[in-house]
Amino acid sequence: MKNKEIILIAFTAGMGAILFGYEVGVIGQVLAMENFRRDFGLSLPDDMQATYNSSRNIDLSLSLASTTSRRTSDADPSVTWHDSSSIDQSLALVTSTFLLGCIAGTRLGAFTSDHISVGRKYSILIGGAVFAAGGFLQSLAPSFSWLLVGRVVSGIAIGLLSMVVPVYISETAPADVRGALTGVYQLMITLGIVTATCVNALIITNVPDSSSSQWRLALGMQIIPSVPLIFTVAFIPRSPRFLAEHGKYEDARTALATLRGETLSSMIVEQEYQQIVLGLEAENEAGDMTWWSLLSTHDLRHRLLIGVMNQTLQQLCGINVIMYYSVVIFSTMGFQEIWVMIVFPIITALVNCLATLPGLYAVDWLGRRPLLIWGSMAIFISHLLIFIFLSLAHTDAEVSSDTYTASSSRGAYTHVIFSWCGIIAIYLFLIAFSSTWGPITWTYQSEIFPLRVRAKATSIATMTNWSWNAIIAYAFPVIFYSMGKKPTVFLLFAVIGFLMWIWSIKYIMETRGLSLEEVDEMFRAKSHSTSTTRHSALPQHQKNAQYMTTVREKCSLDSSTTNPLQKNEIDRDDSSSNGGSQHGISLQGRKLLPG
Repeated sequence: MKNKEIILIAFTAGMGAILFGYEVGVIGQVLAMENFRRDFGLSLPDDMQATYNSSRNIDLSLSLASTTSRRTSDADPSVTWHDSSSIDQSLALVTSTFLLGCIAGTRLGAFTSDHISVGRKYSILIGGAVFAAGGFLQSLAPSFSWLLVGRVVSGIAIGLLSMVVPVYISETAPADVRGALTGVYQLMITLGIVTATCVNALIITNVPDSSSSQWRLALGMQIIPSVPLIFTVAFIPRSPRFLAEHGKYEDARTALATLRGETLSSMIVEQEYQQIVLGLEAENEAGDMTWWSLLSTHDLRHRLLIGVMNQTLQQLCGINVIMYYSVVIFSTMGFQEIWVMIVFPIITALVNCLATLPGLYAVDWLGRRPLLIWGSMAIFISHLLIFIFLSLAHTDAEVSSDTYTASSSRGAYTHVIFSWCGIIAIYLFLIAFSSTWGPITWTYQSEIFPLRVRAKATSIATMTNWSWNAIIAYAFPVIFYSMGKKPTVFLLFAVIGFLMWIWSIKYIMETRGLSLEEVDEMFRAKSHSTSTTRHSALPQHQKNAQYMTTVREKCSLDSSTTNPLQKNEIDRDDSSSNGGSQHGISLQGRKLLPG
């Protein structure tokens, strides 16, 4: 099978994830820029700034400190200086308005990606154009209100793209590489974070702090990756499964031939096309599928629960705490500001990006389920190590103005050792997450839903991701400060990691190597199976094997054949003489029937 075309198409569509990653990487450093704070009246007067910085400990989150609003004789009379509580609320608005836009964008994506005149492909185009508009509004914002409008617009674009891009890739990718190509979405997110971190470092070091061009340039640079996204996506084919769902069968066949790099008469194209058609027939037999069907139908409710829980656990395991608040965490260890603000963020972004690569290879080699199981255990262990080492570092240091200083030469030595061990444990967590739960959550989510409700169900699961993202952005600083900046929160993340391990063992079914239609039939078979002793007594992986065998039997595919698409001819049989569906075809006498 020729995969060069689909790999290029997957990376083209995946450019939408670069926008997501760039946004995540850019905003934290922009909020720290003094010229950004000054332009929007979010800085304290000089005589209050030192005390404020000390109380925040380089924290960009919601501080618990509070001072009164005031003007001073030595301050700029044209600027109204807000109290620190108002500053934190304003900075929180910059983050929250974006996340609210993301939540709205996922709902918009469910509508546009299912609409016949838009679909998956043009939804990605719309997302790129909207993101560019949001970038313009932010970089040229004349007031704080216009900045927030730009944040909402950009959030809508990212929410839409985060829902549509994985669906498009999964519907266009061959089964044997679908896991890796869908995981490209996560890789591009991490690449966007790396790009934003490095670009921001250059801007910070080369543009004067006194110039407003610093933050405007940083926000404006996010427009650049949206331009090639718009122009390149215009030339990729539409999803063949989407076209078939809307009755455009010949267009679906043509798109499939383009994606596979084959001719229209190719047996590979014909067999996959017929499998798509038969899958739609099986879905049509179940009746209409609406938003209510996701809750009222046992099979769909079960799949939706898996998608929602996977996204919930992915967010609750602590990844956004590391990505959003690493400055806070690293600063409590007593490192110098250049390490906290520049060196560690770059290393964090690079580790996050590079660790995604082995996961892209292993997902179609080892499978989704083993990676989620072992990834959960690695997350559990790494958070335990973070908690242990940072607790020991905290014990060996005295609290002075909310920063840790060694009480003796021995204390200084052990504090440094334990702090570096904590840093290593944090990067071990990043490796574990980025190679397993990071990409596979998006891969698995885009595989398990039937075609006719895939956009709706994916939007709900993705909305869950963004909702937890917003909750964590607010909850972590409150919890962290209420615990006296002690690392107890990582013990909570360790517990989540253990729950992820139990969840993966009990509820995750393997989808490696199956077409989307076979995955659909596998879940349907599981949902309709009775709770007999034969099923309940078997381990989950043996149950999965049974379901996979059932799937292949329904499609008349020999489960012992590694690649049934290598057959050289297709015999079209008369459905009346064979007693099968009129849409069925045979592979050298083996009838393909709808499930």
